[in-house]
Amino acid sequence: MEDISYYDTSDGGYYLVEIEGDEKEAIFQIHAISGKVLSITWD
Repeated sequence: MEDISYYDTSDGGYYLVEIEGDEKEAIFQIHAISGKVLSITWD
């Protein structure tokens, strides 16, 4: 895991979790209350 950031919003906020692998990097947007993955961005 590279980095975790929290952003407060009116519906409970979300976390951006950055995970770095050997060749790729992914950023997950996770709802802070439900734990639902809102989006995944591959770099």
